[in-house]
Amino acid sequence: MSFRKTRDLGFEARDAVFAGDGTDILALDGTGEVWHVGPDGARTRICDGEQIRAAVHAAARDRNGHRSHGDVRRPPASRPLPPTPTGKQILWHRGSRWLIVHVDYLGWWYLVGRRDGGSWRVLLSGSLIMSYPRSAWSPDGTQIAVLVDPGAAVVDLVGPAGRDPRIVAGETWAWTPDGQLVVVDLDTEDRWVLVEHHPATGRRTVRGELSADVTAWGFPPPADIWLWDGATAIAATDDSYLILYPDRLVWYARRTLTIRHVAGLGAADPQDLTVTGDHKVLIVTHRSGIRLWDLDTAEPLTPVEPSVGAAKPAPTGRHFLCPGPGPYVDSGPRPWSLWELH
Repeated sequence: MSFRKTRDLGFEARDAVFAGDGTDILALDGTGEVWHVGPDGARTRICDGEQIRAAVHAAARDRNGHRSHGDVRRPPASRPLPPTPTGKQILWHRGSRWLIVHVDYLGWWYLVGRRDGGSWRVLLSGSLIMSYPRSAWSPDGTQIAVLVDPGAAVVDLVGPAGRDPRIVAGETWAWTPDGQLVVVDLDTEDRWVLVEHHPATGRRTVRGELSADVTAWGFPPPADIWLWDGATAIAATDDSYLILYPDRLVWYARRTLTIRHVAGLGAADPQDLTVTGDHKVLIVTHRSGIRLWDLDTAEPLTPVEPSVGAAKPAPTGRHFLCPGPGPYVDSGPRPWSLWELH
C-alpha cells in the first residue's frame, strides 16, 4: 500500500481536525480564530476568537469559577491582564458535537468548549508547570480524558455544568472501543499493571501485570510531555492492547494480556499511537515522521513518511489530515495537507 498526498489546504494553521463525516475540516489559525474548510477548500470563519479569549480572561481573574489542577502565582485581579491568550489545539467530536480549544495563558492551560454553537466556557484548566493537556475523547464523545498531575481528569460533557472531573491515576491511558478507560500504572510492588476503569459504574478492575522484557525494551514511556514529549504509550482495539516501548511496539491480547505480536521500531524514536476509526490501521508518530501499521497482521503498511509531523485520521480510516514536519505538540502555525492510504 502507499501513503500519498492528495492536496495542500493552502493555508497555515496551529491545528486542524476532521469534522462531520470527514469531508469537512475545522482549523485553528495563528490568531486563535476557528475556520470551517469545506470539501471544495472554501474557508468560512466560525469564531473570531474574542469569545474564547473572554472566557479565558474571566477564568484567569477568578480561578474559583472553574476546575483547575496545579498552581502558579497569578497577578491580582485589579492589575490589567495581558490581552492575548494563545490558542494551541482544537478538538471536535461528531458524536457529541462539542468543539474544544486548548489555550495557554499566563503559565496556565485552559480547555474552552461549546456545543452546537452555544456559549464558550472553561471546562478544565491547569498549571503548565505541572502538566500539559493531552486529551482523548471517549468513543461516543460524551467524555474527554485530559492529562493532569497525577494521571487523567475525566470530564463529563453531558452532565450538569460545574461537576468536578473524576481523577484516574496512572502513567498513561487510552479509551477502549466499548468506552472504558484503560491505564498502565505502577502498583504497590512497583510492577507495571494494566487497570480498566468503567465510567458508567465507577468500577476499577486490575487486569494484571504486563509481561515485558524491560531490560531490552525499556520501560513504557509515561504520558508526561516533560518526560516523553506527550507520548500516548497505549492504544486499544476490540481484541488488543498496544503498548509503545522505546524501541518496541507490543500487541497484548485484551482478554488474557498474553503477548500476541512484538514489532521492532529500531532507532525511529516513537512518540505517539493513534488507531483509526475503523480499527484497521495504527498510526505511529516518530520524531522523524509517521508510519502506518496493519492492526490485524502487525506488519507495517508504509515506511516512515518524513514530510509530515503527525496524521489525524478521518472516520473512514483511509484519509488523513497532516501538518508539516516538526513536533506536533505546542507547535506554531504551519502548512497542512490531505493524504490517503490506498
